[in-house]
This record gives sequence, structure tokens and C-alpha cells, in this order.
Amino acid sequence: MESLYIDCRQGIRDEEFIQALLELGGNAGCVGKLLDDSFEKTFDTEKATEIVTNSHMTGKGKGLAKKSIEILGNVRKHMGMEQKVQRDELETAASVSELICSLKPSEVFRSGIPVGLREDSAPGELCEIAERYRFQVFFTSQKAAVSPVALAVLAAVTEETRDSETFLIKRIGYGNRKERGVRIFQIRSETGQEEPVYKLESNIDDCSGEALGYVMERLLAAGARDVNYIPVYMKKNRPAYQLNVLCDADKVSQMESIIFAETTTIGIRKMKVERTVLKREIKKADTPYGQVRVKVCRLAEGEKCYPEYEDVAALSRKLNRPFIQVYQDILKEL
Repeated sequence: MESLYIDCRQGIRDEEFIQALLELGGNAGCVGKLLDDSFEKTFDTEKATEIVTNSHMTGKGKGLAKKSIEILGNVRKHMGMEQKVQRDELETAASVSELICSLKPSEVFRSGIPVGLREDSAPGELCEIAERYRFQVFFTSQKAAVSPVALAVLAAVTEETRDSETFLIKRIGYGNRKERGVRIFQIRSETGQEEPVYKLESNIDDCSGEALGYVMERLLAAGARDVNYIPVYMKKNRPAYQLNVLCDADKVSQMESIIFAETTTIGIRKMKVERTVLKREIKKADTPYGQVRVKVCRLAEGEKCYPEYEDVAALSRKLNRPFIQVYQDILKEL
């Protein structure tokens, strides 16, 4: 599936945001026709989310629009502003949310945003959203055309700024072809690459081997992709172990909770890492020992096949033969 990369380094206005999504093939029926006309031009956050709930938007679109409005309302409340949402802001949040959902991206990424040193339309709101939702910002001497509601939608739909990766561009949507403005790229990862995973690591020098073995079991059972320990020497020449965990982004918090609960560590380093992996699948192969599961990995030059460990081990026990002999016999048949 394709992802969306929203490049807002030149700013992001409401109308341009919508136009760029339409150019990518977003459902034009989503724009400005999702909400009833029976409400005032200004209303509080609670009423705004209620209107979205009762609208005929799709379920995912409703969720994204409500989250966007709540972000905007919470920021204004924190800044001591009146918690009011304009009708055009709600229409923008609803339209953009539905357009994004209609494109069905697997993920949505964002660039950094410009913050103008001159007077902006709403500089306080922009900086507050950027701080709360970890936007990368850069300062410009020109007026930065960034809409608070567009930024709130970005905060709701994206998890992080991503600027340094390599993608294949499938399509580009322009917010304004005559002037420099927001661009949205429909992208996919290069062939042979998967989405990045996170690496968590921590040096532990005062935890028993039994506890470390147990925490590895818990982490793997909770969905870690890999867990390992590396012997290290810490300060004062203390022998210790470095715990390394690879996991998906949505598992990071759970992994951290397990590590803090089950070990003596007081700090965990985490970083996003990219992987290059081979395309692979599990097939069943006929061998002298019967059917055995085989992992087939595809390279540009051909295929590599590996018997699955569990099947080889089970046959070794059943036949009372050395593992390596059974493994090699199966490999000859592949």
C-alpha cells in the first residue's frame, strides 16, 4: 500500500491542503458537503465534536476530524483563549479528514513546518501545536502561511516528521501550481525494504540472569521482533549486559513498560532503524521425511530455501537422528 508524505515546508493553507488531496484522487464528494447547515458559525469544542459524530461522514473520517478539533480546542484552552471553533475550521477538518481516509494510505508522514518571525495569522497556536506534537520547525523572515486547523489535522493524522528516507513517488498533488505551497506525495518504499522498526536498548549491571531470561520471554510474547543481550563493561569496570529489542512502532510503549517493570534499569534509549529485507514466504515441500515447511527467500539472482527449524527438530526427535543430518537431507531435495 502507498503512504502519503505531506511537504509543508512552504506553508499549508486550508484550501491548498484540500486541493492537493483532490489532485491525488481524493473523493471530491467529501469537500464541504459533510455537515448540516443547521448550526451557528461559531461553537465550542464539545458541540463541534458532537456535530461531527452526528454527520454522515465515514467512521475513520469522523475519528480523525474529532481528534483534530479536540487538538485545536485543547491548545486554545491551554493558551487562555476562548474555546471556540469557527464553522469554516470544522468544514476544513471534516473535508481534509475524509479526503485523507478516501485515499486509504498505509501511513501519513509530514515535513517540518515554517514559523514566521514576522506577524502570522496565529503564531501562538502554531508554536503550541508544534511543541505539543513534536513538529520540527524552522524560522523564516517571511510570513509563514500555516493554518492552525490544517496543522491540527496534521498532528492528528501523522506520528512523526520524516525527511531523510528514500521513497518511490507514485503521484504528486499540488495545493497551488502557480505559487510555492503544500505538496503531497503518494509514495511507497523502495523494493526490498519494509517499514522501519524501533530499537530499544539499555545497559543493565545489577539484574540476575534469571530475571533477564524471564524478561526476554515476556518481550517476545508481547510481540517483539527480536530480543538479545550483549556483554558489556560499564563504568568502574562493571560487567553488565546491553538489552536490545527490535519492535514495531505501535509496540514501543508496551516494550518499555515491560523493561521498566521487570529489570532494574532506569533509562531506555530508543531509535528508529531502517531495514532492507528479502521478500519471503513459507511453503510446504515434499521430502523423504514427508512434507516440511520451507522458508523461500527471493533475491534478484534467484531464490534461497531454508527448512524451518521446528520441523527439522521434530523430525530429528522422532527419527532419533542428528539435526544436521536431517537438515542436510531436506536441503538436498529443495
